[in-house]
Amino acid sequence: MPTALELYGLLILTVLGFTLPILTVLVSVFPEGVKALYAKSDNERRQSEENIVNETKKKQSEKGLDYAALEVTLKSLKRKKRLAERKLEYLNPSKLIVKIATPFAVAFLALLLALADFPLIVRLAALFLSVVGLGSGIGALFASVSVLVEVSEIVNDARRTTEERVVELLSTLVEKSGVDTLFLKRGAVYIRFNDKKVKEGEAFEFSVNRKHEVPVAITNSVDTMAKNVQVGLILPKEVLIDKTPNLQITTTEETQIVRFNADMIHAHEESRRGKMGVTFLRVGEYNIDTFIKGENVRYQRLTFKLRAIE
Repeated sequence: MPTALELYGLLILTVLGFTLPILTVLVSVFPEGVKALYAKSDNERRQSEENIVNETKKKQSEKGLDYAALEVTLKSLKRKKRLAERKLEYLNPSKLIVKIATPFAVAFLALLLALADFPLIVRLAALFLSVVGLGSGIGALFASVSVLVEVSEIVNDARRTTEERVVELLSTLVEKSGVDTLFLKRGAVYIRFNDKKVKEGEAFEFSVNRKHEVPVAITNSVDTMAKNVQVGLILPKEVLIDKTPNLQITTTEETQIVRFNADMIHAHEESRRGKMGVTFLRVGEYNIDTFIKGENVRYQRLTFKLRAIE
């Protein structure tokens, strides 16, 4: 039994000794990604706090409300606030060390008590506390890894954006060279958002503080196949977007760019790209810049409106 407990103690020290320095170094390796995710999480936390206050005041002052729906909204906002606060803690190297090291330290100290010459009940309680501490430490490790994965995704998206800008510039050069037959005409490929064609100045209305599943599609309206098509929506930080496999999100300090890709869209075909989970944190009207581009699709931009209403 003592040998098993000693091996268990070595396991605690090994996990802590290897993983904590590595995670701390990784946080400092991606400063731009950490900065972007920190800004995003801090904005989500502040917006959630503000909306919690507003929804609570509404609950206290207004009559005839759907209180069940209001409670669901409040729980959702509080959950988002907790998630944002946790991300902020793991993005701070000093807090990261405390969050991970503390439960492992508790686990190791409790193990020392379990190995000491104390009554059996005390030793069993100490061993139980040690196991709980180890479990908490492993949970903190997994949480920190998930945050670092998100940081690396932001860095990769930023690099991908730079590469795409180079492709756009090359496409513009080809277009200006007068070789018109390489590209489909402008407007031939367009976006359908919430089952409606996106036009310049078009307005879409959604209720605030509720998640909306918005279908997105890319339509090719001409006789020629469109290749390697990408559409993007540039959204403000006041709009929360669920990260799902059907889209890419590039986050900056001010905006977030949501991209949908299609390898090919046959003539007169609509390519459904799935749904985008959208939650508006505050009432207001937002101008949304969109772009469409592709291997044989002219780069084009337009702006439509999203209105968040009560």
